[in-house]
Amino acid sequence: MSMAKKTDLIVLELTSAIVMEGEIVTAGNLIEVTEKEARNLLARGKAVVADEQDVESAADADLTEMTVADLQKLAGDIGVEGFKSMKKDELIAAIEAASEASE
Repeated sequence: MSMAKKTDLIVLELTSAIVMEGEIVTAGNLIEVTEKEARNLLARGKAVVADEQDVESAADADLTEMTVADLQKLAGDIGVEGFKSMKKDELIAAIEAASEASE
């Protein structure tokens, strides 16, 4: 993903699987992308703009029920450093800490 300010990102819901940063992201997942990336995915029918309720639901999701891949995606989205080498319990702790720090 290109370097963009957090406010420049758009939340999309995938309608089909895509590859992001070398990882497969399946349909139904929410992703944050730049406006240029969003236009590309929307034009190709790979995603739809996520509604606010979907974004809030994802934020409130029980982290323990998420897969490591989904936790890594979330950690990357919120700026957790070193998330790729973390185990599930470490990811959960780092995500919770980052969320509390941003409030």
